[in-house]
Amino acid sequence: MPKINRGNTGSLEVRLSAKAHERLDQLRFNLNLSKPAGILFLLPFCMKTERTVVDMINLENKYILEKKSIMCKAPESLIIRLTYLAEQYEMSRNQMLGYILSDQLETLPDDHFLLRKHGETESEKALIFLNRDCHEKLLTYCEKHFITANGLISYAVLKGMNYRFPKYETNEQEKIFTSLPHYIVQHVKEKANWHNIADFLYIELCLYELLYHDEAFLYHSSLG
Repeated sequence: MPKINRGNTGSLEVRLSAKAHERLDQLRFNLNLSKPAGILFLLPFCMKTERTVVDMINLENKYILEKKSIMCKAPESLIIRLTYLAEQYEMSRNQMLGYILSDQLETLPDDHFLLRKHGETESEKALIFLNRDCHEKLLTYCEKHFITANGLISYAVLKGMNYRFPKYETNEQEKIFTSLPHYIVQHVKEKANWHNIADFLYIELCLYELLYHDEAFLYHSSLG
């Protein structure tokens, strides 16, 4: 899988509530991400909510952030935007991040697919064939939000496919080598066998549903 084009970067310091730390660990294990990558994966989702100063005060009163922090490298453009938002809320950037991320994690339902214990999360090599358009869309999102493609692929597989026939501008296929959690690879094999299609096609159909038709995700992908 090509490396993400990082461009100009800076550092973010994030502190979370105790429960949010626990949930972040389960999420990142499921997607085979590091803690910083898990934070960057979540950010586009939790930033979709428009919050007032009163909303942030309520979050400040609701969550107690632990002293330990997580350091993340992030795009300079994202850091500038987060700094501006923090100034509007009259609080430090790491406090603001801690509250909105803790709220995002703590309010996920207990049975959310990102929080379930699915099985063996050790990674293994995977060969995937993707339509060129789909591949470019995947990499564009990953570069914009500074997250790894294997994490986004795992997320798409967990969300599942729909019975939509992909419509692309080209029929060209690209070969991709990546690493996915073992349970994701097994899940793909089972679902592909049930649908009587190739493993790589099942993955592409899941990505197509997420990147082209998931309204909530498309809203998230417009942020940044």
